[in-house]
Amino acid sequence: MEGKTERLAYLLGAIYGDGSFSKDKKIFFGVTDKDFIDEVVAIVYKLFKVRLTTRIQKLSLKNPNWKDYFNFSSRELYRHLNKYNPRLGKELPKFIKNGSLQVKASFIKGFFDAEGNVNVHPIKRKDGRTDIIRHVKCYSNNIKLLKEIKQFLSELEIKSEIFRGKKENYYVCIWNYKGLTIFNEFIGFVIKRKQSKLEQALNSYKEIQNQWDVKTYKTVMKLRKTQKIGAKKIKQKLSSNDLNIPQSTIEAWIYGRYKVTETKMEV
Repeated sequence: MEGKTERLAYLLGAIYGDGSFSKDKKIFFGVTDKDFIDEVVAIVYKLFKVRLTTRIQKLSLKNPNWKDYFNFSSRELYRHLNKYNPRLGKELPKFIKNGSLQVKASFIKGFFDAEGNVNVHPIKRKDGRTDIIRHVKCYSNNIKLLKEIKQFLSELEIKSEIFRGKKENYYVCIWNYKGLTIFNEFIGFVIKRKQSKLEQALNSYKEIQNQWDVKTYKTVMKLRKTQKIGAKKIKQKLSSNDLNIPQSTIEAWIYGRYKVTETKMEV
């Protein structure tokens, strides 16, 4: 977030996720990650010279799974943001919709800090090998907003899909190596625990790809070069020959950068 416009886009992304707008023209914002609210408070001061007071609510003194809750409210911040968008919380301002890729990425960063999570967990395959499920998701009841975020992601060359969650809840999901890599490089998270989980997800590709030999890697790359096909079709072709390679591993190979030797692959 280099300039004023990027900071403003991030701020709105964060507030559209974890904030609310009252009828009496006040903004409420509350989170469980101190590094997140500290970043938001700092941006508000940089943009508008508004000093916000953060309140801390202790949810439990005994249960470590009950995190402290940090929040603030402000009418002054509402007045400043209302200048950019008189329909706060209902639609995105034009400076984001028509903005640069960096502005859109900043909005996504704020929204994913608020409503996103990273999921990484191993699964055992029937052939005894281990695959790892890796997802970055963000949730909202506002399907229109998620569709706009999906479009922004597409402009950044990040493939994603929207799925139905529980009840009226929906989520955008990013799951492939290329998308996660671009997300990490151009968007990422301010929240340290989420950024750490994202890096764990990317590092896990290195662990999985080491289960395969160089001959298999070369077979995949030859199909990629000669037939100009993606990971899904490569997997289908190899599966017909009883070579079942996880699609995520193929993606890591064709979109990643690996040095091939006679005995192993190195990142």
